[in-house]
Amino acid sequence: MRMILSSLGLMASLVILLASVFMNYLFLSSMGKTPFEGHVFGAVSAAADILKALLPFFIAWGWRQRHLSIAVPGFMIWLLFACFSLLSAIGFSAQNRSVVIEVSQDQRSLKVHLRTELKEMKTQRTKLDSHRSIDVVKEAINRHQQNSRWHSTKNCKTATVELSHRYCKDYFELRTELATSKKAKELDLAIDQLRQKLENTSSHTIQTGMGAQLKLLSHFLPLSHERLEVIMTILIALLVELGASLGLYLSLNHQRKEQLKTIIAHPPVGLIEDFCLNCLLPKPNGALNENELFNAYLSWCEKEGFAALEGKAFKSAFGTLALDVGIPISENNYQQIELV
Repeated sequence: MRMILSSLGLMASLVILLASVFMNYLFLSSMGKTPFEGHVFGAVSAAADILKALLPFFIAWGWRQRHLSIAVPGFMIWLLFACFSLLSAIGFSAQNRSVVIEVSQDQRSLKVHLRTELKEMKTQRTKLDSHRSIDVVKEAINRHQQNSRWHSTKNCKTATVELSHRYCKDYFELRTELATSKKAKELDLAIDQLRQKLENTSSHTIQTGMGAQLKLLSHFLPLSHERLEVIMTILIALLVELGASLGLYLSLNHQRKEQLKTIIAHPPVGLIEDFCLNCLLPKPNGALNENELFNAYLSWCEKEGFAALEGKAFKSAFGTLALDVGIPISENNYQQIELV
């Protein structure tokens, strides 16, 4: 379970570190005069952010080895990189928040404008007289033009008698109704388009969760909306940068301590070969019996922190090694060697 939790912590730390790298890269790259300079600034920022996550390991290693010349400058550099990354993250968060607010305000203004225009068109539509459809009115006009008075009045341009006046009056009323039908159709189409735009604008409106959060916090804290917004922006940057600066070290250092505990609880067994290399020297007239070798082996294991083999196992292993390397044996004494 401890290993699973450590692995999850490592994965979360890497995600936060990656987010911090992108935030710092995007913010600093926006400061370049040209795209190439922007990429250079961004690359430097990303490298500094990665080094910031690795420096705690170097500082801890230097401190454990009592190398203050590494630990102290390393801590100062880490502090500098951490402050720089925090400022970059605050700048990125503030910049992003400003864009979100600006886009949200533009969308709200657009929605107000669309609602106003829709209301005006609906008012114009309601003012139009009741009318028949365009096709019906056109058919009525065609039938009206089949009358003999259409030609006698020269298309209702020279009406002279009462009947002709009535005939042309009906014709012009039909033309007015046709114009009204066309205008109504145009307004209906425009109203449908405005409604569609309004629905699309509402569905694509940026959801500003921080705005709702700040509104709720303002009921409990005696701070203005602008001050709360600044505090939340800084807290978000702190959240990212603290995770990116120390998350990786805390996750892996925990595993290292567990490994050290395991090593201390179950130390490795002292190897016969290492014992021989560290504790024996060749001597033409020298001789050591098995008990002297075993006691020396026990002292060496205790000094080096190794677990020792049992007596039988040691004597068997040393005898095999002596046979392999050509150490002569006589009456249970190994010849031509001595202890260091």
